[in-house]
Amino acid sequence: MKFVKRLSIIFLWILLIFTVLYFPTWKIFPTQEKSINIFAWGDILSFDVLADFEKETGIKVNLSFYATNEELQVKMQATKGVGYDLIMPSNYTIPLLVKEELLKPLDHAKIDFINELNPLLLNLSFDPGNRYSIPFSWEIYGLGVDRNFFKNRPFVPSWKAIYDSEIINYRIAVQNDPIEAVALAAFYLFGKPKDITPEKFTQIKDLLLKQRNWVEAYSDFRAPYFIATGNCPIAVTSNSYIRKIHSLYPNIDFVVPQEGSFITIENFCIPKA
Repeated sequence: MKFVKRLSIIFLWILLIFTVLYFPTWKIFPTQEKSINIFAWGDILSFDVLADFEKETGIKVNLSFYATNEELQVKMQATKGVGYDLIMPSNYTIPLLVKEELLKPLDHAKIDFINELNPLLLNLSFDPGNRYSIPFSWEIYGLGVDRNFFKNRPFVPSWKAIYDSEIINYRIAVQNDPIEAVALAAFYLFGKPKDITPEKFTQIKDLLLKQRNWVEAYSDFRAPYFIATGNCPIAVTSNSYIRKIHSLYPNIDFVVPQEGSFITIENFCIPKA
């Protein structure tokens, strides 16, 4: 609960700061409702916090949702950001949006809470100095595991559980984001490669094609439910999705494979338009 409360406070601060930044430029007519348009992941924002924000400021929050970072990027390319006040790209998408000049630099002098954020999430390689982004949340990828299924059979806390045909005799659910799928397969095969050569890419492609033989579904936020319904005993997912479902299905645990994993950071950015 403390984690959720902290996220809610940070989100409320971000909305308030944005309001301070842009309120002087808004032209409000008597019949025109003040509003802010947010383009975000469909399952990340607290509707209770949004309701509190609307009540405290009188500003209506309009939400639009996307399912992948690629969808967000295409939308920004097509609209140049027109119609959106805030967006929520993942860390690896920010350099792409910056390169295409689709993000507006932030004025840190008006963001007085930035020093209260976790320093481990600031000044990272995808946005040095946080010139364009403010971190909202982070999550780590791992395995959602049905402990009941593995009660009387061995479970290997390794990425082998989704890639190694020698030990897999069950169905799995994996992420539907192609960039994340390639990154995870590369990590499994090569550790932390500095680059992916054509030869390495061929090995990655072959591994993912082989994996299709035991994939029940490609899904992100629905992955834990494939475990809950008994379709899959293992799903590639994030800790946040398992946390949401664990109270209803305590037999579903989250495991970080012994080889390690990687995190993603969701950020708030302002479209340049």
